[in-house]
Amino acid sequence: TLPAIEAWVLREQKPAVLTLIGEGFERVNKFDVAAQWYGKAAAAGETLAMRNLAWLQDQGKGLAADPAKATALLEKAVAGGDATARGLLGFRLVTGRGVSADAPRGLALLQEAAPANSEAAYLLGRVHAEGLTVPVDKAQARKWLQPAADRGHPAARKLLAAL
Repeated sequence: TLPAIEAWVLREQKPAVLTLIGEGFERVNKFDVAAQWYGKAAAAGETLAMRNLAWLQDQGKGLAADPAKATALLEKAVAGGDATARGLLGFRLVTGRGVSADAPRGLALLQEAAPANSEAAYLLGRVHAEGLTVPVDKAQARKWLQPAADRGHPAARKLLAAL
């Protein structure tokens, strides 16, 4: 049963399993149940759960839409070392979504995460392609979009093809 699994996971300190359970519920559009499992995993320090919960919170899926709470969850995930969260938070800071805009910090976070993270590379490429707080620079956009596309990021491939 799920309560027995939850007890085992917490006893054995395997919060990633809670995240997997949350992902299962998210796949079948049971967002409220997914949010509960992500919340338990996030409370145990699982950064992927924090990131997934931030997305649900931001989108209002299973929880009331609250971009500020989503941003706070991303901050916690970044503090826990999550590179994808670093890129997502950086993009939020550049665009001002759910947080007061802070383009210098946002760009710094994106630049830190982009070399090793395809989502961050895509987002940094998008910043340069769309001129989000920086002048449009297609060469810089390509510089970041190409590695993301090479790693299989579909949105990076699409944006790169459009440049």
